[in-house]
Amino acid sequence: MAKRHFLAVAVVAVTLALAPVRGVAEENSLADETSPYLRSHATDPVHWRPWGQKALDEARRTGKPILLSVGYLACHWCHVMQRESFENPRIARQINRLFLPVLLDREERPEIDAAFQNQAFLLGLPTGWPLTLFLTPEGHPFYGGGYFPPEPMAGTIGFPDLLDRVSALYAEKPRDLARMARQTVETFQKAMRPRPGEITRRHHDRALRHILSEVDGLAGGFGDAQK
Repeated sequence: MAKRHFLAVAVVAVTLALAPVRGVAEENSLADETSPYLRSHATDPVHWRPWGQKALDEARRTGKPILLSVGYLACHWCHVMQRESFENPRIARQINRLFLPVLLDREERPEIDAAFQNQAFLLGLPTGWPLTLFLTPEGHPFYGGGYFPPEPMAGTIGFPDLLDRVSALYAEKPRDLARMARQTVETFQKAMRPRPGEITRRHHDRALRHILSEVDGLAGGFGDAQK
């Protein structure tokens, strides 16, 4: 009798261990992605969607603003923010309730990352990775930043407070924010529009001076963003 009881308990324990975690497997749709970075977030309690038309269609249908997080697998502060906020059940519930959370791997979609980095720059926001942006349901950024700690630290707002404030602002002034975001995208599109003309030696020299001014002689690479 004791042996049969032990076997029954063992079978139940193994079944529970192999069963998917409810609320994660059902709501977080990253487990089957090809990106290792996206798959590393597959067990977050945040209901992540991968960047794409399906996520944008859902945002438009629900009217929810998008919380977009851009990162990559070797990004230290991306993993810090994941550990501190995205794996925190309380913060995850807050994100899921207020926003449509979308995750983007900059190494898989560098052209999308570059577009959002430039739009963040036009908004006067920090750039680099992680890039944390709040978008209208149409996918246009209206606010954001980089790494946000779970609690206020060194003059930086805590991530939960930021989520509440941005959600309240969007609920209060959705049209104003949508108009500002649309203007930012239009400015970016105009700046990126090809302009016909001859590339002269003067253009080469000016480009070279700009590139050399961005060289990081201490840490390597270009610019002062996190590396």
